[in-house]
Amino acid sequence: CGTAAWMSCDWKSEEIRKERLDEAEKTADILITACPKCQIHFKCTLSHEKRDLEVKDLVELVAERIL
Repeated sequence: CGTAAWMSCDWKSEEIRKERLDEAEKTADILITACPKCQIHFKCTLSHEKRDLEVKDLVELVAERIL
């Protein structure tokens, strides 16, 4: 997501997140991450933009599939 341990959530890390979201949107409906911090930062970026993409934690996806 471009943010290292919440230490540098600045314009550059947001640029990186936007690039990752652009990449994900081309091939997926859901962006899966194993890092809770990345999930928070991706969701934050998505809350400021109109995108048709969902962000989920890997464990959340697995739980949905087996329950």
